Amino acid sequence: MANGKKIRSMTGKTSVSVNMIYQLAEEGFRHELASLLGIAKTREFAEVLPEFATFSGMSERHKQDKYSHLLTARPAASSEHYDIDGSHPDLDTEELFLYANLATACGCFAGKTIDLPHLDEKNPGAVVESLLADLPADKNLSTIPLSNKLNCADSLRVCQILKFLGLLDTESNLYRHLALGAFTGDRDIEYMHHSPFISALGPCGPDTSFSDMPPLTFGVVPSPARDIVIVDNEPSFKKLYERLNSARRDHVRAINMDTSTALEVIEGEIGASALAPRNLISIFRLEPAMIPDVDRFFSLLGKVIDEQAIFFVTIGAGDDNTTFADRIRLMDEMHTWLSDRELETTRIKLFQGENLEQARINPLFGTGYYASYEILWARLAPDTADPKFVQG
Repeated sequence: MANGKKIRSMTGKTSVSVNMIYQLAEEGFRHELASLLGIAKTREFAEVLPEFATFSGMSERHKQDKYSHLLTARPAASSEHYDIDGSHPDLDTEELFLYANLATACGCFAGKTIDLPHLDEKNPGAVVESLLADLPADKNLSTIPLSNKLNCADSLRVCQILKFLGLLDTESNLYRHLALGAFTGDRDIEYMHHSPFISALGPCGPDTSFSDMPPLTFGVVPSPARDIVIVDNEPSFKKLYERLNSARRDHVRAINMDTSTALEVIEGEIGASALAPRNLISIFRLEPAMIPDVDRFFSLLGKVIDEQAIFFVTIGAGDDNTTFADRIRLMDEMHTWLSDRELETTRIKLFQGENLEQARINPLFGTGYYASYEILWARLAPDTADPKFVQG
């Protein structure tokens, strides 16, 4: 295949060239590494490192429930549609984001040992180049895993934010997961359920300065859901989804269909006791075409969920300002629909800017091609005909 081949864009349905995806991924890794360097120079970095040393350390941090009060704090007047406005963070929100961004670094640089004090901050290319060297030389073969790693790492950031807020359980094996718009499935099957860790290869305490920081190894610990159904209608994933279904991974079911049809299939399988009702529904980087009718979507979803289920959705940048506006509008519509039914909801803003054009080029974290710009979370329960939403 030539490098001029077009593949599906992660910001929307527009196809982009392999070379462009490769360049965007390289830019994304450089951005995440620069972000990690910035965090490493803060006073808090050495203090929080011990909590990343073990899976239990991060789990205990989640259970401390330190940040749930952010859900009841009054947002700024400019943020009336959001429960947490990341563009105007208080100290606790900044701390929450620090943990989440370190988790993202664990995903981006999993398996890498990085000597942060000796990296050239203006050109932190050595780590990125080693990431690229691990991939096939043919960009057609390396582009998807390279892009997936950034996309997956962003999902780790989203889920850490939700876990620290007490909105997502730390015990992934409690979940019967349904992932809509799942792309290749890596993000939902693996990464969003991973636990991050950082190991210091030398003495490191709360008072360790940046210049004395030892090399750090970044990684993630698998913590899969009890089982998962992934759904995506992208035709190019047909063979991949067939392989997933034939791989004898009992906890994975892959459906290569549009969202509405897939939900009807899942309803039938639940009715035939071939599949258990779902208690976690995720949509990363929602595309409006997935949900042409919000009322019908939630009606179908209500027929495949357990007595209680967690639902969350994020949006990306879209392909241009118009498609970005479409995503914001759909989040507004879903939020209103759920709130009107007295559902417990949380909406988190992860961009800044005084207008739509500024917002699209200013995600709080990551680069626009891979970043999540918003999170909408809800707790729902089924009814015989339509979803009935309950508080608590």
